[in-house]
Amino acid sequence: MATLTVMAPVLKQFTVNTRFVPGGCGQITAHLALNGIAPQGGATISLVSTNPALSVSNVTIPAGASTAIFMMNATEVTSVETGTVTAGFGGVALSQNLSVRPIQIATISLNPNPVKGGKTVAGTVTLECADNVHDTVVTLVSNNPAVANPAASSITIRKGSTAGKFSVMTYHVTTSSTIRINATVYSATTRGNLTITP
Repeated sequence: MATLTVMAPVLKQFTVNTRFVPGGCGQITAHLALNGIAPQGGATISLVSTNPALSVSNVTIPAGASTAIFMMNATEVTSVETGTVTAGFGGVALSQNLSVRPIQIATISLNPNPVKGGKTVAGTVTLECADNVHDTVVTLVSNNPAVANPAASSITIRKGSTAGKFSVMTYHVTTSSTIRINATVYSATTRGNLTITP
């Protein structure tokens, strides 16, 4: 009589939905798959990260199942952190190169807009999420300071907050002019257009 040999499953697939996320509000969804069914007691997939902004824990695929989905949360950073996350089971190791970037500006609003020259404009910078670890310095620059210019060259959004306010001084013009207010955080710039009228 022939003997049936049942091969133990090994890791077949390790995929992620994105390789580049913002720290503090970024989340990576990962998918693991075996080439067979997890044995009694489940299959514990070892996970190791070399990216200091991504901490991981082992994941168990339940007995009788062949796949699992898990989430990786990215912590706040002030510069891009890059590294690998490696999943291993059954003598097979699969890796993904993943990067975490600093939080960036989601929007910049200017009100009123348009505005009559000589009046002050209220500006608001909103981050894509709160940085709960670091204060965020936003640099403000006008591309035409003779027409409109931020009252301060920078503002600080305190940790745990998502928005900061600033003022833009405008000057009298003879014809309508549209200028740009550039708001920069960690080398990433977001632009807001402001129209000044006579």
